[in-house]
Amino acid sequence: KLEAAGYGVIHDLTLHDEPNFNTSYSSSNASIREYMEKYPSIKVVLDLHRDTLISSNGTKYRPVVDINGTRSAQVMFLMGSGNDTYRHENWRENLSFALNIQKVAAQKYPGLMRPILLQSSRFNQHLCTGAVLVEVGSCGNTHQEALSAAGYFSDCLVEVLGRLKG
Repeated sequence: KLEAAGYGVIHDLTLHDEPNFNTSYSSSNASIREYMEKYPSIKVVLDLHRDTLISSNGTKYRPVVDINGTRSAQVMFLMGSGNDTYRHENWRENLSFALNIQKVAAQKYPGLMRPILLQSSRFNQHLCTGAVLVEVGSCGNTHQEALSAAGYFSDCLVEVLGRLKG
Protein backbone atom coordinates (compact mmCIF):
# COMPACT_ATOMS: atom_id res chain seq x y z
CA LYS A 1 0.00 0.00 0.00
CA LEU A 2 2.88 2.37 0.68
CA GLU A 3 4.40 1.67 -2.72
CA ALA A 4 1.00 2.08 -4.39
CA ALA A 5 0.78 5.50 -2.71
CA GLY A 6 4.12 6.49 -4.24
CA TYR A 7 6.46 5.87 -1.31
CA GLY A 8 9.78 4.08 -1.68
CA VAL A 9 9.93 1.03 0.56
CA ILE A 10 12.79 -1.16 1.71
CA HIS A 11 11.82 -4.51 3.24
CA ASP A 12 14.56 -5.90 5.42
CA LEU A 13 13.49 -9.42 6.33
CA THR A 14 16.56 -10.17 8.45
CA LEU A 15 15.71 -12.10 11.62
CA HIS A 16 17.71 -9.99 14.02
CA ASP A 17 16.81 -12.10 17.04
CA GLU A 18 18.76 -15.11 15.75
CA PRO A 19 21.03 -16.58 16.96
CA ASN A 20 20.64 -14.48 20.12
CA PHE A 21 17.53 -12.51 21.12
CA ASN A 22 19.61 -10.35 23.51
CA THR A 23 21.52 -8.80 20.60
CA SER A 24 18.51 -8.22 18.34
CA TYR A 25 18.41 -4.43 18.80
CA SER A 26 22.13 -3.93 18.26
CA SER A 27 21.91 -6.11 15.15
CA SER A 28 18.90 -4.24 13.75
CA ASN A 29 20.55 -0.93 14.72
CA ALA A 30 23.44 -1.74 12.39
CA SER A 31 21.06 -2.60 9.55
CA ILE A 32 19.03 0.58 9.98
CA ARG A 33 22.17 2.72 10.04
CA GLU A 34 23.43 1.08 6.84
CA TYR A 35 20.14 1.80 5.07
CA MET A 36 20.06 5.37 6.35
CA GLU A 37 23.59 5.97 5.08
CA LYS A 38 22.80 4.46 1.69
CA TYR A 39 19.41 6.23 1.44
CA PRO A 40 19.62 9.52 3.39
CA SER A 41 16.04 10.41 2.38
CA ILE A 42 14.63 7.78 4.79
CA LYS A 43 12.19 9.48 7.15
CA VAL A 44 10.21 6.52 8.53
CA VAL A 45 11.44 3.26 10.04
CA LEU A 46 8.84 0.62 10.89
CA ASP A 47 10.00 -2.19 13.15
CA LEU A 48 7.26 -4.81 12.74
CA HIS A 49 6.60 -7.45 15.38
CA ARG A 50 3.82 -9.60 16.67
CA ASP A 51 3.17 -9.36 20.37
CA THR A 52 3.56 -12.33 22.68
CA LEU A 53 0.50 -12.54 24.91
CA ILE A 54 0.66 -15.86 26.74
CA SER A 55 -0.71 -16.51 30.22
CA SER A 56 1.15 -18.53 32.83
CA ASN A 57 -1.02 -21.55 31.93
CA GLY A 58 -0.05 -21.34 28.24
CA THR A 59 -3.18 -19.62 26.92
CA LYS A 60 -2.37 -17.49 23.87
CA TYR A 61 -4.38 -14.30 23.79
CA ARG A 62 -5.73 -13.03 20.51
CA PRO A 63 -6.54 -9.30 20.38
CA VAL A 64 -9.14 -8.94 17.62
CA VAL A 65 -11.60 -6.37 16.36
CA ASP A 66 -14.36 -6.55 13.77
CA ILE A 67 -13.87 -3.94 11.05
CA ASN A 68 -16.55 -3.77 8.38
CA GLY A 69 -17.38 -7.44 8.90
CA THR A 70 -13.74 -8.60 8.81
CA ARG A 71 -11.95 -9.97 11.86
CA SER A 72 -8.66 -8.16 12.27
CA ALA A 73 -5.86 -8.39 14.77
CA GLN A 74 -5.33 -5.27 16.82
CA VAL A 75 -2.18 -3.19 16.45
CA MET A 76 -0.09 -1.55 19.17
CA PHE A 77 2.81 0.89 19.25
CA LEU A 78 5.64 0.13 21.66
CA MET A 79 7.40 3.46 22.11
CA GLY A 80 10.60 4.26 23.95
CA SER A 81 11.45 7.37 25.94
CA GLY A 82 15.05 6.44 26.66
CA ASN A 83 16.76 6.10 30.01
CA ASP A 84 20.01 7.09 31.72
CA THR A 85 22.00 4.45 29.84
CA TYR A 86 20.33 4.71 26.45
CA ARG A 87 19.54 8.36 25.75
CA HIS A 88 16.70 9.23 23.40
CA GLU A 89 16.40 13.01 23.19
CA ASN A 90 13.77 13.10 20.42
CA TRP A 91 11.35 10.55 21.82
CA ARG A 92 8.51 13.06 21.92
CA GLU A 93 8.71 13.49 18.13
CA ASN A 94 8.48 9.72 17.66
CA LEU A 95 5.54 9.59 20.06
CA SER A 96 3.83 12.44 18.20
CA PHE A 97 4.20 10.53 14.93
CA ALA A 98 2.65 7.43 16.53
CA LEU A 99 -0.17 9.50 18.04
CA ASN A 100 -1.00 10.96 14.63
CA ILE A 101 -1.35 7.46 13.20
CA GLN A 102 -3.33 6.37 16.27
CA LYS A 103 -5.73 9.29 15.81
CA VAL A 104 -6.36 8.52 12.13
CA ALA A 105 -6.89 4.84 13.00
CA ALA A 106 -9.43 5.75 15.70
CA GLN A 107 -11.42 7.70 13.11
CA LYS A 108 -11.13 5.25 10.20
CA TYR A 109 -11.05 1.90 12.01
CA PRO A 110 -12.30 2.18 15.62
CA GLY A 111 -10.77 -0.52 17.80
CA LEU A 112 -7.86 -1.30 15.48
CA MET A 113 -5.28 0.23 17.81
CA ARG A 114 -4.54 -0.92 21.34
CA PRO A 115 -3.26 1.75 23.74
CA ILE A 116 0.34 2.87 23.17
CA LEU A 117 2.84 1.23 25.51
CA LEU A 118 5.56 3.71 26.52
CA GLN A 119 8.70 2.26 28.10
CA SER A 120 12.02 3.64 29.30
CA SER A 121 13.97 2.12 26.45
CA ARG A 122 14.49 3.30 22.89
CA PHE A 123 14.00 0.33 20.52
CA ASN A 124 16.24 2.02 17.90
CA GLN A 125 13.73 4.86 17.71
CA HIS A 126 16.56 7.30 18.41
CA LEU A 127 17.79 6.75 14.83
CA CYS A 128 15.08 8.97 13.29
CA THR A 129 11.98 10.83 14.45
CA GLY A 130 9.75 8.66 12.24
CA ALA A 131 10.78 5.39 13.87
CA VAL A 132 8.11 3.25 15.53
CA LEU A 133 7.83 -0.30 16.78
CA VAL A 134 4.54 -1.79 15.62
CA GLU A 135 3.06 -4.92 17.20
CA VAL A 136 0.67 -6.43 14.63
CA GLY A 137 -1.54 -8.74 16.63
CA SER A 138 -0.08 -11.43 18.83
CA CYS A 139 1.08 -15.02 18.66
CA GLY A 140 -2.58 -16.00 19.13
CA ASN A 141 -3.86 -14.25 15.99
CA THR A 142 -4.31 -15.99 12.66
CA HIS A 143 -2.21 -15.05 9.65
CA GLN A 144 -5.30 -13.58 7.95
CA GLU A 145 -6.11 -11.44 11.02
CA ALA A 146 -2.55 -10.08 10.98
CA LEU A 147 -2.71 -9.36 7.23
CA SER A 148 -6.01 -7.50 7.69
CA ALA A 149 -4.51 -5.44 10.51
CA ALA A 150 -1.44 -4.61 8.45
CA GLY A 151 -3.65 -3.42 5.61
CA TYR A 152 -5.76 -1.18 7.84
CA PHE A 153 -2.65 0.15 9.57
CA SER A 154 -1.07 0.91 6.19
CA ASP A 155 -4.13 2.92 5.17
CA CYS A 156 -3.69 5.08 8.26
CA LEU A 157 0.06 5.45 7.75
CA VAL A 158 -0.42 6.54 4.13
CA GLU A 159 -2.92 9.17 5.26
CA VAL A 160 -0.58 10.55 7.93
CA LEU A 161 2.40 10.59 5.56
CA GLY A 162 0.29 12.44 3.01
CA ARG A 163 -0.59 15.10 5.56
CA LEU A 164 3.05 15.49 6.58
CA LYS A 165 4.19 15.75 2.97
CA GLY A 166 1.56 18.27 1.92
